[in-house]
Amino acid sequence: MRHLIRADMVRILKKISFYVLIVLYFVLLIVTKNGDNAEEQLNLMEGRIILGSRLIIIPIFLAVYGDEFRTGSMQTVIGRGLSRGKVVIAKLMDCGFLMLPVLLLAFVIALIKNENAQVAVTVNQNLNMFLTVFQCFLWAMGYFACGALLLFAMWSVAAGMIALITSALFLNGILELAQSQLHFPFFDLSYEGLINKAFAAFQDGSFGWQIIPALAVYFCGSVYLSIRLFDRKELEL
Repeated sequence: MRHLIRADMVRILKKISFYVLIVLYFVLLIVTKNGDNAEEQLNLMEGRIILGSRLIIIPIFLAVYGDEFRTGSMQTVIGRGLSRGKVVIAKLMDCGFLMLPVLLLAFVIALIKNENAQVAVTVNQNLNMFLTVFQCFLWAMGYFACGALLLFAMWSVAAGMIALITSALFLNGILELAQSQLHFPFFDLSYEGLINKAFAAFQDGSFGWQIIPALAVYFCGSVYLSIRLFDRKELEL
């Protein structure tokens, strides 16, 4: 499986088009106006990091899955003996390996901007911003898992992209609206809702147990279903 991941990284990182949206995001982060006080500065930086976590998933998902479906190389890998379950897991690991450096670099840029803003941002506030970065990473992995589930269910990159974008940009708003109107915790019980509650607890210095069902039920459940659906798919090898 590590050979597949290594080959994917080499293939993706050679593509100039992969970097376009990522570079534009970093430019947006760099040119963002500094806040007038520490709280405003942190809100601006965290807002940009969150925005990036919801946009950068698009080129990463396309880079990891798009070429595989267009060229049929996934069938070739399976034909060489790699199990389908390992392929599903390897592709999600690809997404994580590409997403994490982007968020970490965004965090470094935000730290530099916080220092240059000269608004007395504290070490604890920067640590809380780092927790936000890790929170965004877990959000993104959930989006990737959701997109992969639909992709393998319908054997279509377009279906996966629709699921990815819907879960990242629209689903939470729909669930929050339903929660407020129907007085049932639709959003609070969702993947992102549980992650949010867990990290709110982490920032308060306590253990956010909600992260356990979020990862065990939603993330691992999506991966398991993706593997089962892929196992049942008939491919021309």
